[in-house]
Amino acid sequence: MEQQNKKHNFKIYTLSVPPTPEEPYLYLTRHREIIENFKRKGDTYFTMNSQGQVDFYILIKSEDSFEDLADLWEQFEVRVEKKGSLEMRILYPEEACYTFQFNLVNLMDKQILDWLVKEERINLYYIKYFAGEYVCLGLKTSVLPKGFTYDLARFSMGKRPLMLPVFSEHFSSDCELTKTQLLRKAWGFYLDYTALLKRIGNVQDTEEIVARYIFDIMARLQRSKCSQVQEDELILWVGRKIRVIGKEQPIEYYNLYLSGNLVKNTKTNSAKLIVEKSLGELPELRQVLWVSPLAEEGIPLAVISAHSVSRFNLTSNFFSLSDQLFKENYLPHRDYLNYYHQINNNRKLIVAENKVCSLLKKRKEKGMVLGENLTAPEVMHLVEWGNEEDLPVIFQNLNLLKGEFLDEVMYILSQKYKLLLEPFLFSLLEASSKKAREAAIFGLDLIGSKRALEILKHE
Repeated sequence: MEQQNKKHNFKIYTLSVPPTPEEPYLYLTRHREIIENFKRKGDTYFTMNSQGQVDFYILIKSEDSFEDLADLWEQFEVRVEKKGSLEMRILYPEEACYTFQFNLVNLMDKQILDWLVKEERINLYYIKYFAGEYVCLGLKTSVLPKGFTYDLARFSMGKRPLMLPVFSEHFSSDCELTKTQLLRKAWGFYLDYTALLKRIGNVQDTEEIVARYIFDIMARLQRSKCSQVQEDELILWVGRKIRVIGKEQPIEYYNLYLSGNLVKNTKTNSAKLIVEKSLGELPELRQVLWVSPLAEEGIPLAVISAHSVSRFNLTSNFFSLSDQLFKENYLPHRDYLNYYHQINNNRKLIVAENKVCSLLKKRKEKGMVLGENLTAPEVMHLVEWGNEEDLPVIFQNLNLLKGEFLDEVMYILSQKYKLLLEPFLFSLLEASSKKAREAAIFGLDLIGSKRALEILKHE
């Protein structure tokens, strides 16, 4: 028995000492494994240092600098390619991608993953090879997103990855929702949001985790090979409820509803089982009931049909009709104001008070020359509200927009101007910026340019 206790009473330790401003070099005595890994053409390494913190080392390319990466936000991805291993990626948009491999059987690797999940931060040391030495150019401590650490914890425990759906470019119109569909009963799934919030710690992170599960449900329904799911037109609803039991504190519930032509009040319904299996991973799933989403003032979020997921674009048509149906079928008492009625009234007030201010008109009134020192918001205003004559100014000032806005700009312009956009996009192809060229290719694809196919084919 004593031998068994000794066998399992092990400790994890390391002699790794991180670089400091006073000693920025990697030394063979202290950092042998890191140096040897870099010499084997690896550009990443991770370890737990002598203070019990996790350090990630990145060997940056000769043409890159620490300042380039220090000012960028990291994007984190995690995936499991094969059983027993985990791949973590750190991505810098438009710059580089660094991959870290974890062996889930290795005790040290497992301990490092547990530390990352618990501390929700990461120490990044940027190393460069210079004059025969590996020198640390700088340190950055980056906060890990809650959604990422949640996935990391799941993967380290051998659980399946939460999936993401592929959304259709087109929104579903609420005009297509019939009275029959709105009054139809559905399977309701009730999450104890109060308990979930208490477990996670704050509203933002809790909302992130709920959203990840909603996406997972959509993705699993989208990819399902079950004929009962593929042949149906499923609608996913969302809602909130407050419940007070006796003198206890009120409990808030986050509700998800699943309705469809083939969704029936049977516990073995295929679509229902998919949703229940996904949400069943959360200990806060309290009930699964056969209910009317409209009676509980739910909102349709997306429709899943024939492997396509489309979000709803809800207008006053939906809220007016839902208000009418609620009053006719579910009104608890005459003075009760339902959610649909309140939203519909708020929408009317917003429309009545809505004012459009033309930034370009204001510039002209102030005697400012169009195209002179435009700001990023003014460029976006031109994109959304301008005319064909504004296209030269838009493309002259695209450099003011960050990369994440360029695809949105291309989509808006392609919808408004179609093939009229072609010459401007060909000019943008000659730009020195990589993100500008990628945006041009994306725009040419959106407008279906045949000339672009021929040109890009020979590149």
